[in-house]
Order: sequence, then structure tokens, then C-alpha cells
Amino acid sequence: MLLHPNKTWRWFYDPTLQRMTLLLGEQMQFVSELDGRKMSLAAQRAGEFTCDQTQRYLQLLDVLQGFNWPDPIKVQTALNALALAEYHKPVMPQSWFFEQGSQMQPCEFAEVVSLKTQCGLARFIVLDVEPTTALCMCLEKELVLGAAKTMHCFEVIKVMRDRLVEDEPPKVFAQAV
Repeated sequence: MLLHPNKTWRWFYDPTLQRMTLLLGEQMQFVSELDGRKMSLAAQRAGEFTCDQTQRYLQLLDVLQGFNWPDPIKVQTALNALALAEYHKPVMPQSWFFEQGSQMQPCEFAEVVSLKTQCGLARFIVLDVEPTTALCMCLEKELVLGAAKTMHCFEVIKVMRDRLVEDEPPKVFAQAV
């Protein structure tokens, strides 16, 4: 079952959990993977789930329909992606973990992209695009980037857009979460 936003949804920071959370009604709460140390100042002003956020959430869900995941995992992924896109503090690019391509690749919010590491291709979803960089959320359970760096699902990294691998035509993605 996919969750559909309504006017009662509200963002707030839970100091006990030290996480950005989304109140989905009187009996339901979504706890994001975004912890307090990585939140931007905008998180302090969080409140209602806006029309723009609703549109972006539905866009994320639409993209995730191509994944062979249960609906609750798609909702969890979309809500984490939205929380990170809205409230993650700015980060510097860490492109050196990924192989450089031949040119800057076009991309947009909610697009699924691949980045190539020494271990192979890994799937990410684009959360923010700048002229030369993209903020991407990892969709892999675990991704070894080097001897001292491993990424997990729902972690973000900013990379130069020349690191994005030109994607193949849409297909059904296997479960990664």
C-alpha cells in the first residue's frame, strides 16, 4: 500500500531520536534516516508538508515503480529521499570515489543514475542538481568506496556530473534495499 499525502502531514525534528520525522496522522510517524548532525537550518523551520513536497514525493514514487520492491520499501525510499533533499545540510563533492566519464551528464531530481566504482556500477537517485554537481542518495544496501569508506542505503554523496554513467533504457530494478 502506497501512502498518499494529506493536509495533516507535518515535518518535525525529534530530539529524543535525533532524527527528522514526518507525522503522518495521529497514529503514524515516519522516522527518516536524516540525523540531527546532518540537518540544515531549514529543518528548524520545518512544519507542514507543502504542495511542492507532495509533488516531489509523488514524482519519487513514480520513479520507484520501476523497482521490484514492496510498496512499503518504495514509500520508505521516497520519504527518505524527500527528507534528505529538503533538509540535508550542504556537502562538498567527493567525486574521487567514482570513475570519471567523458562529459557532464544531464540529470534531474528523482532520476535514477549509476556511478561506477572499482567494484562495479551502483544505483543512486538524484536529489539536487547544480550546474556541475549532483547530490545523490545511495540505493544499494552497502557500497564499498574504498578501504576507509562505505556507503549504506539512504546515505548521500555529492559528485561531479561527469561521474554519472549514461543510463540504459528504463527497466525493472532488482531489490537493493
